[in-house]
Amino acid sequence: MSEESLSWVAEESAVRQLPVHIHFLEVESEVTGCIERAGTRPGPYLDRLGLLTERTVLAHGCWMEEAEFELAAARGATVVTNPVSNLKLAVGRIFPYAVARHHRVAVGLGTDGASSNNGLDMLQDVKVFALLQKYAANDPAAVPAEEAWQVATGGLAPALGGASLAVGAAADFLLVRVDDPEVAPGYLTDNLVYSAPGTVVDTTVVDGRVLMSGGVVPDADEVVAKAREAARRLGVL
Repeated sequence: MSEESLSWVAEESAVRQLPVHIHFLEVESEVTGCIERAGTRPGPYLDRLGLLTERTVLAHGCWMEEAEFELAAARGATVVTNPVSNLKLAVGRIFPYAVARHHRVAVGLGTDGASSNNGLDMLQDVKVFALLQKYAANDPAAVPAEEAWQVATGGLAPALGGASLAVGAAADFLLVRVDDPEVAPGYLTDNLVYSAPGTVVDTTVVDGRVLMSGGVVPDADEVVAKAREAARRLGVL
């Protein structure tokens, strides 16, 4: 986007108090490109335009440097890491989660969508996130299961809505089949992070609305049929 467009987004966000979601430092070329065009790194550039605020959600952040994490923390911005997408696209660097948490940056977990992460299974992605961070730190205890689960559920990123169920709060929760083999023995959180696929989820409720019950999504057949039709029009099938 042009500088004028980004400035407009920043102004509208401030006036309307709207969140801003922007892909940020996913690949190294974003650094060199921004320096060539604007004379500075992407972090200070967005800050100069008023786009680095508590309403800002930065997707990826793989190539953030320490000063940009400090800036994100100072402005209250949230970074969402997308490890499976980054691996598939070979962006060249593992998200420096340890640096982000050292500076108390709000961090969440995402999939980055179907175009770069075909599975879209958050339970699969949280395992990849945890294992990558252990590998990067050369420490099997670098990110415990409980912390990884907090990242996946928004517990470390207030802007993403992660909160405990309470009177008056949005009713966002999952019901898990705890008798499934992947989660039956041992500690539930550990099993959800390291062994469970999305199929262990029985019911999904978002803001009080039941989206899936008993593992069944209403009109799923219609959704798949429309997807196949669109794929045929695009020449995929």
